Amino acid sequence: MSTLLIDRITAVVIFVISLFFYNLAKDYPRGAADFPTMVLGVLFVLAILLFLLSFKKELTIKIKKKKEKVILPQLLSIIFLSIIYCYLISRINYFIVTPLFIIFSMYALKVRNFKLLIAIPVGTTIVLFLVFKTLLNVPLPT
Repeated sequence: MSTLLIDRITAVVIFVISLFFYNLAKDYPRGAADFPTMVLGVLFVLAILLFLLSFKKELTIKIKKKKEKVILPQLLSIIFLSIIYCYLISRINYFIVTPLFIIFSMYALKVRNFKLLIAIPVGTTIVLFLVFKTLLNVPLPT
């Protein structure tokens, strides 16, 4: 199947799913419907854009099919770490468990750059705090 056809099918599927959820969001109370309506509006526009751009052959990219090997120990370690994270998040503070989870997950995925192992977990935790606590006013697990 060509990438152009895949893009067209993907655009139609995204558009239909967005339309379905847009109809559901219309029934939400006025304040609660604002964010989903905005996100779904962006999805509409992007789906239409993807569909229209799929007709321009010069914009397509050749995809080299490369057989990816799933490394079982890494997969199992991420599953195990996720289970431990879900267990600990309700018992220990979010700001302690989340960076540790990210550090151990990155290490399990063979990231060995010390700066990345510190910067990404700290940055992610700060961004999540700002989004949930400040912007959305949603309490984080403590």
